[in-house]
Amino acid sequence: MIFLMPKTFFGMKRLYMVLLLAITAAICFGQPVKKVATPYQTIKRIFTSYIKYEESVDSDDNKQAMTHALANIKFSSAKTELNLLINVWMYYDPTDYPTRTFVEPVFKKYPAATLLYIDKRIKNKKAWEDTATAPLADLIAFKKQLQSLVKGK
Repeated sequence: MIFLMPKTFFGMKRLYMVLLLAITAAICFGQPVKKVATPYQTIKRIFTSYIKYEESVDSDDNKQAMTHALANIKFSSAKTELNLLINVWMYYDPTDYPTRTFVEPVFKKYPAATLLYIDKRIKNKKAWEDTATAPLADLIAFKKQLQSLVKGK
């Protein structure tokens, strides 16, 4: 270690600056960056977990995160977001959480696109879904509400 020691004051100053720069770089650039999930990613994560485990309850944290994400969702690709939101509207129903109250305003912002994706969802219904029973029957009724909203404009 002695052979690395500079022999002049300016050499010592240079070594000090290099060490200081190395430490600063390690502190600044070595920190992991926390990735913030988009509202769409949050909704998808919570909904996927909810249906995977066939829950009828969900944590308060998930409910709060879902509420925040639904309030802040912005459409980048209506196809992706609307398909997910229609399924959330139909199947995310934890105890004491008004899912439809939070999702319907999003649908009403984009009624034409929502109607298109509701039609696709009804056309591509799952084998166990029946148009005479909830939630598919509810979706058909909501479609009529949206149609009257579009006609009213």
